[in-house]
Amino acid sequence: MNKKKWIILSCILVLVGYLLYYFIPRTKVDRAFDSESIDMIPSDAFAIIKSNEPFDVAKNLFNSPIGKAFFSFKDARELQKNIASLDSFFLKHPNINEVLKNKNLLLSFHKTGLSSKGFLFVTKINNDDNSDIKKIISDAKFTKDITFKEYDEELIYSITLKNNTKLHIVQFGNCLAMCNSLILAETVVRHYKHGQSLGKMQGFEKLYRSSDELADVNVFINFNKVGDYLFNLENPYLGIVQNKVNQFGNWMELDVKLQEDKILMNGFTYVGDSTQGYLNSFLNTTPQKINAISTILPSNTSFFTYQGFGDFNLFYSNFEKYLSETKNLYAHQRNIEVFNQRYKLDIKKDFFSWIGNDVCAFVTEGNQDNVMQNYAVAIHIKDIEMADASLQKILNATKGKKEVLNYLNYSISDLNVPAFLPTILGDFYMGLNKSYYTILEDYIVFANDISNLKNIIYSYLSTKTLVKNVHFNKFTDNLSSTSSYLLYINCKKISNFYSYFLHPDWAKQFNTVNAKIKELDGLAIQFVSNSNLYYTNVFVNKMDIKENEAVSLIECSLDASYSQKPWVVINHTNNEKELMVQDHKNTLYLINNVGKIIWKKSLKNQIVGDIHQVDCYKNNKLQYLFGTGKELHLIDRN
Repeated sequence: MNKKKWIILSCILVLVGYLLYYFIPRTKVDRAFDSESIDMIPSDAFAIIKSNEPFDVAKNLFNSPIGKAFFSFKDARELQKNIASLDSFFLKHPNINEVLKNKNLLLSFHKTGLSSKGFLFVTKINNDDNSDIKKIISDAKFTKDITFKEYDEELIYSITLKNNTKLHIVQFGNCLAMCNSLILAETVVRHYKHGQSLGKMQGFEKLYRSSDELADVNVFINFNKVGDYLFNLENPYLGIVQNKVNQFGNWMELDVKLQEDKILMNGFTYVGDSTQGYLNSFLNTTPQKINAISTILPSNTSFFTYQGFGDFNLFYSNFEKYLSETKNLYAHQRNIEVFNQRYKLDIKKDFFSWIGNDVCAFVTEGNQDNVMQNYAVAIHIKDIEMADASLQKILNATKGKKEVLNYLNYSISDLNVPAFLPTILGDFYMGLNKSYYTILEDYIVFANDISNLKNIIYSYLSTKTLVKNVHFNKFTDNLSSTSSYLLYINCKKISNFYSYFLHPDWAKQFNTVNAKIKELDGLAIQFVSNSNLYYTNVFVNKMDIKENEAVSLIECSLDASYSQKPWVVINHTNNEKELMVQDHKNTLYLINNVGKIIWKKSLKNQIVGDIHQVDCYKNNKLQYLFGTGKELHLIDRN
């Protein structure tokens, strides 16, 4: 590049710099990592929210469709009441608003009893002369009496706000802590003077500093504590959620962008090398594309969790370290040892050796009270021949049945081992109590119920899989294309989850607001492995188009029953998969990917062998070529 071009380029860069400086909005908000503010928050917080415009953001959220669904719940309404009261309090007392203006507000959530929650607001005083809270309150000229309590040589002030909401205030240096619980105010004092700062907790400061300053809000989740809160929500007879969440990772930070019909959150989750974190099972593994959604998962899937690892041996080695750290390794290894001794097998050789890139556990929609009846697990197979031989060996050892049922030429078998997957892969698959299975392409699918496997086979043959769902496709546009761990919930299809998975009190709340929940499309939480930091996405949106449920093959009305396996063919006009089915009266049907019969044709005899597609006229249009014993047929798609 000559000297003249360098001068022109330099001038352009300088001009761009000035434009960025003068025209990009700049805020005066104090964004620095403030150890004093963080020190005010007790380390038992299960969630922390940071915002520089908390009340404006809150109002936008309250008025959005997603916010209306969320704030329908009792706990959320209590939070909304506290935020509204605090906003009113600041607006009513300009002198207080002035000393707090342009400062970040931290909102943290705490358990203050077996089932009670406390909300804590922490902010800085915008004043260099360290005006104390007593003077600020005095200048505010409250009409109601102000009470105070001395605790651990510090004063806690209590003020009655709008709607008789109590606000308890503590000051340390330039920072104020305001909360709705006197117990929590005392905890603040005790923690600040004697506890360990959050800023020194593993991973927290790293995530705090990396948070996006331009986000509407920043959310921090403490996995080690949030399970204690969720414990109050879950069905007491299940008792598995609390430990699973507590042991998932350390801290998660999400930068939140609020829009009218969606909430986008992305950031990172930190899991220390020596942490009892399940996410460490994916350390150094390769995130995967979710191929199971296009191959296996039916379009009426209501919930799934996906694990993508690429190398199962590496994943399982990491998983055993996680079990060791959580003191569960001995029980897991003992279960496998007992299984091997009982059936004279080596499960690591006979089962683990052919597991491929991923595992996907899912539940399909249904009206059953026990939603686990529709629970299934799809495991990728890296070597079909090895898997066939190993499964036959296991069937022989367990006295299982190679073919309980032949369904559309697909065998449904039974290993005859109760809780097979939970025994050998761990209690993340708790609830899969049966060992019925079938093989579809390069996946083995285990299920609790034969009828559920029939539904999965039907969906597979009719190509009515989750990837064909227009809502799901629009939804996943907001997620990374590969995942280490992904949890997905279809908000319209989980009505029967509430009574099964939740505590009766919470199930009642969810059932009460079910109509508002159904206005939402879906919820996804995604983790993508990147050393001990996991790129994290959380996404929830409101359904923006009317649902148009496709008709499945089950609903196709044929002239007679059929038993032959349908043939999967390609529609050359759009590359979609379609089906050809021949019934017992020898009528041949062409059925498109949404279950519509395109045409039907009477034949004299049953088709022998496969239906082949050929480009007979060399014009990129395919015809169907097949034989019926004495006749050879060549049929155009139309």
